[in-house]
Amino acid sequence: MSDDEEDTSKEEVVQPAVYEHCCRVYAEMEGQATEMPEGRVYEGYTTRLFQALELSPPYYTRIRDLLIKMGCVEQLRCGGGNAKSRWRLVREPDETIFTLANEMHVRKNGRVTQVEDSLNTMNMRLLRVEQALGLVGSP
Repeated sequence: MSDDEEDTSKEEVVQPAVYEHCCRVYAEMEGQATEMPEGRVYEGYTTRLFQALELSPPYYTRIRDLLIKMGCVEQLRCGGGNAKSRWRLVREPDETIFTLANEMHVRKNGRVTQVEDSLNTMNMRLLRVEQALGLVGSP
């Protein structure tokens, strides 16, 4: 390989800013979580949490959906009005799972897309199984 050619195999993959936002939201939820019979549980107003992190409102649904798709959080109780929502914290965001979940999020609808989404979902599940068995690094 000449000096002019780039070695793309060593290129670092740069995640979109939304991944960092997912990590920040999860970390803040973890910081405020308490130990409950269900595990680590965040109870609060997620919209206020986003405001405290100075994340713009359009990010709210996307980040929440990505955290759910990545298996990072599970909603135990919906909030609204004066009621706080409750979220079980499952795992920290993982770059590999994020990439798959994000690809599923940005695709358009269509028959091929549905098959690709199914494949991505199976890949995410397989990765979680491999992590649980210790075959690959866990987050």
